[in-house]
Amino acid sequence: MEDEQEYQGLEDLIAWQKARDLMNFVHRKVATVLPPEEKWDLTSYDGRQKV
Repeated sequence: MEDEQEYQGLEDLIAWQKARDLMNFVHRKVATVLPPEEKWDLTSYDGRQKV
């Protein structure tokens, strides 16, 4: 359709930009004050719930 903007990649999506900003905030501000085992859990998260 002529009215739709051409898709150029994830970087153009506002949701992706906000998710990246949140990830950067967590890594810069939150992860620095966590105990070592919590930092490992944060960086190794793969989306699956631990059983």
